[in-house]
Amino acid sequence: MRPPKLLLTLLLLVLLHPAAGQTDRLTYHGTDPYAALNEARSQGKPLLVEFYADWNHRSRWMSSHVLSDSAVRNLIENRFIPVQVPTGTPQGAELARIYEVTSYPAILIFHPGGDVLDKIDTTLDPEDFEQRLRALLMTTQGYGTWRLRRVYTAAESGDPAATDAAMRAFLHGQLPQDLANSVVWPLFENSIVMRSDSPAFEYLTTHIETFRHAIGRETVDAALEEALRAGLLPEVVGSRPYSATASAALVETARRLELSALPSMQAMADVAALRQGDDLDLFTARVGLLMAMLPEPYSLPLALSLETVAARGSRDTRKTARELVDDLLNRLRSPAQIEMLHSLRERLE
Repeated sequence: MRPPKLLLTLLLLVLLHPAAGQTDRLTYHGTDPYAALNEARSQGKPLLVEFYADWNHRSRWMSSHVLSDSAVRNLIENRFIPVQVPTGTPQGAELARIYEVTSYPAILIFHPGGDVLDKIDTTLDPEDFEQRLRALLMTTQGYGTWRLRRVYTAAESGDPAATDAAMRAFLHGQLPQDLANSVVWPLFENSIVMRSDSPAFEYLTTHIETFRHAIGRETVDAALEEALRAGLLPEVVGSRPYSATASAALVETARRLELSALPSMQAMADVAALRQGDDLDLFTARVGLLMAMLPEPYSLPLALSLETVAARGSRDTRKTARELVDDLLNRLRSPAQIEMLHSLRERLE
């Protein structure tokens, strides 16, 4: 006799969904940071104190999307003693007053000896948060890399000049074999730190074989390729004046480093040059090919580069450009991006 359909449905639910009580949330060592500090001292680990306010959207978001991210969660549970202080309780509110918590998120990191190492009061994505914690771990492990924290802080502010200055200070006197490790490497994957004209890029290309051996060629080359593409993109889309010399230099760098992205880099340089001319039919066709060659995040800026077709293109060229825009519209999900492309499409009519 076959089991009833209801029983089969319940069985599927049990198999496909986590058991009751199972959670992917961070496991905390209680709500009392003073008690947890004793444990931190005994284990020689930093104490991470999350001041949590369930009425605050940013506090909830950091807790559910960042601290509960699998990579972040594993790092914290293995290398820190985490505590969550609910500020809605009298005890939590008093602790928030003592440590001057006036906004959220509010996450304090304490040395096992009790000194405050860092206060994170900015909403970060999981990757940036993990990088910040790894930088702190290096500090507590005695590597003297408080300079590394300064690089991340400058990068979080979005200031390339300050980031480059902090990066130069960090790199000064450092041996490449000491930096080619899993703790420092995420710094070279930060888009503000790792630009084609940055000291980080120069350092990495100078010591590329050391990093390829320690980190892996595919990973290192991906960071270099992303920096080179980002460096050439403004000339492709017209947000920076075209320079044949600068474009050729970026392509030559990809060739010298034997990067697999060389064909797409050359294609980007060709499109940047075509943008300056009158053959908009060829320009539009090459933009379409480039959209197929590059990673998906590049599709939107490439589509927006067709603005020059809206201004100067023939009817047939504008029709081809509209088809590229329509194809991208079918793949986008962001309302803001869709609105931008609809506006462009109207100008291409």
